[in-house]
Amino acid sequence: MKTIYKGINLFICTIILSACNENASKKVSIKEEPKSVVVSPFKNVKLPIETFNIKPGEENILITANGSKITIPKEGLVDENGDLITEPVTISLKNFMDPAEIMTAGIPMKYSDDSTKTTPFQSAGMFEIQASTASGSKVMINQNHPISMELATYRAEKGYDNFYLDTLTGKWTKTEDDKLHLNIDKEQVKKQIAKLKTKTVFGGNAFVFDFDDLLDEFLNNDYKTIYPYLVNKKKKLPSKLLQYGIEGEKIWDYDRITLNGNEIPAYLVVWEKVSKEKFPLWAKDIQGKHKKIEGDIYELTLENPKDKKEVFKTKIKAKMSIKSIFKVAPEKWSAAYEKTLKEIQEHELTLSKMNDVWRTLEINQFGIYNCDRLYSQPEKFLAKVNFVLPKGRKGFAPDRFFYISKRDKVCIDYTFNKVVDLTLCNDPSATLLTVLEGDLLAQVSSEELSKCSKDKTSTQTLHFKTTKKIEKVDDLKKLMGI
Repeated sequence: MKTIYKGINLFICTIILSACNENASKKVSIKEEPKSVVVSPFKNVKLPIETFNIKPGEENILITANGSKITIPKEGLVDENGDLITEPVTISLKNFMDPAEIMTAGIPMKYSDDSTKTTPFQSAGMFEIQASTASGSKVMINQNHPISMELATYRAEKGYDNFYLDTLTGKWTKTEDDKLHLNIDKEQVKKQIAKLKTKTVFGGNAFVFDFDDLLDEFLNNDYKTIYPYLVNKKKKLPSKLLQYGIEGEKIWDYDRITLNGNEIPAYLVVWEKVSKEKFPLWAKDIQGKHKKIEGDIYELTLENPKDKKEVFKTKIKAKMSIKSIFKVAPEKWSAAYEKTLKEIQEHELTLSKMNDVWRTLEINQFGIYNCDRLYSQPEKFLAKVNFVLPKGRKGFAPDRFFYISKRDKVCIDYTFNKVVDLTLCNDPSATLLTVLEGDLLAQVSSEELSKCSKDKTSTQTLHFKTTKKIEKVDDLKKLMGI
């Protein structure tokens, strides 16, 4: 009996050991799902998604909010077996068209291949396109009938090739050479605006902050022609210029405003005196301050430099740019002013939203695509820097920061290390941003960043300072000034 029990015990131990080994083997064989390299630095800031519900088996042409056009052929969508999809499909699209959207998405913006060192990208436009079905069936693209994307972009320069991102490795693969063509519709809108401007006329309340700016533009900024008027203020002004009926005030205002969707300096705008008040005699050669009330209406404040208690406030309205009015001779302007001007403003608003060119991409698989070129600055230099971050709660520390250039429209991500080799250039618009806990943004200002010197071999220190909590991507755009 003892021998039997020993055998049984040995048999049971063998089973248990075998089971343990099997379980251990199972644990070892379990692999984590690979993670995407596209990770937003924000916890709660999301980019807008456009969705389109389509019926496969027929050609679908989708027009996006920014004017891009997606063409899905009749036989363009298939399942994993290569059979045509028959159930309704939802196409989703995200756009990453500026540094704020790129940073929010967390897309890596560096390129490398066998012959190229890792180099930052400069983007003319990016997007992510995906497809899904209610049943959960995987949707794929028929390689014999790829999807076509006419991507709307404001960058009309050549040299932006097409790339596809492997979101697991972070590697960009070039798919096509640069393909772009002009937006003919935009040219038509420009012609409509020019035609409408032949019908406008100014009333007696139009003025510019400084008449010299009006004269400069009228004389095409030709210094030789302008100079006699500068040295002899009594010289008779051109009669055609006076026919426009625009007064000039000696007021300085260098701030920029948004007029019909376009950013423009206030001193290059023709304004209307909404309150129809005359400006005080002392309001000459002083700095004016304007505050937006609504739409194109502003409150202008002037303070008497000799008597601080004497303040003049009036309402003014931005009408059009100085450059616009001289495209049409004054004698051609009719009395249909308000109606025609409203039409011009509507067309200019449409124009501001229209892209200059379309870039054509062939889409063979769903994912993230980019029209990019390698970012190059001749005056670039490397600076060794370390960073001082605001103290965070609960030991939180960001792992990335972003080099943002408003001038060059680039967003380059870096990993925080004790010392970072930071590529810089003479760019007064450049800044560094990082995201702290609670989506609080911290910044190295343009002023501090510009003090980094290429001549210093020692490590230079930069300070991130908190700015504000970012709740939506428009908050980030406003902070970046885009």
